[in-house]
Amino acid sequence: MITLTRPCRGAAHTRVEAGVPVEPAAAAPHRPADRLLADYCSPEELAAELGVALRTLSRWHRLRKAPPRVRLGRKAYYHRSAVRAWVAQRSEPLK
Repeated sequence: MITLTRPCRGAAHTRVEAGVPVEPAAAAPHRPADRLLADYCSPEELAAELGVALRTLSRWHRLRKAPPRVRLGRKAYYHRSAVRAWVAQRSEPLK
């Protein structure tokens, strides 16, 4: 069986097996509340929640405009309460 990936509209890549498109897997698994990192999200999860590209989130870090993050080895994580505070700090009052 041949498996190929090709770009398509609305998704980064679509897997094709034997000429039939295969639906992509879910973006991130559900994190149970009893896990150590349950209150944290990955850069991919945060970018998806904010509706921005991962590259935009990286640029915000380079410009020091992103929410604070914690690094564990090579991986970065965002504490959800810190992200909420960061969003609230940048919110403009309603007129």
